Amino acid sequence: MHANELTPCPNPTLPCVYTSPAFGLSPQDRRQERQIREMIARLREILLAPPTHTERFHVVFWDSARRVSGMNALGQGSQTALTVRIRDLFHHALKAEAAAILMAHTHPSGDCRPSKKDLESTKRIALIGRSLEIELLDHLIFSQNAVYSMRKRGQL
Repeated sequence: MHANELTPCPNPTLPCVYTSPAFGLSPQDRRQERQIREMIARLREILLAPPTHTERFHVVFWDSARRVSGMNALGQGSQTALTVRIRDLFHHALKAEAAAILMAHTHPSGDCRPSKKDLESTKRIALIGRSLEIELLDHLIFSQNAVYSMRKRGQL
């Protein structure tokens, strides 16, 4: 398996994401899809590095040309909870002059499905982002064996 391929959840009933082929996409969309796959591989390395027993949160900032303009670790929590201040997230996004953000965090439990709080927080961040003209590209949840994409699951 290549480093930028995503592994499915070990339990096939879990709605996790797989890599998607770039067929039928414009050259710009293929480039963006490739960049996102590369960023997913990089985030996997960062977020799943030891110690893996606490939740971690990172955000990647993208400029208006869809190039990465920065990345920040914005939180580390307990094994089952993580608190990220939305004000801090958007402070960093505005400072990076971001046109878009990609959020990612871990679930040390091994279950990559979002919690109710994950879904509520993501919707709130997307709404605030729209008012600031900052698009939420995706919210990824990593477990040791899989990654869940809220965008691919239609939750953004």
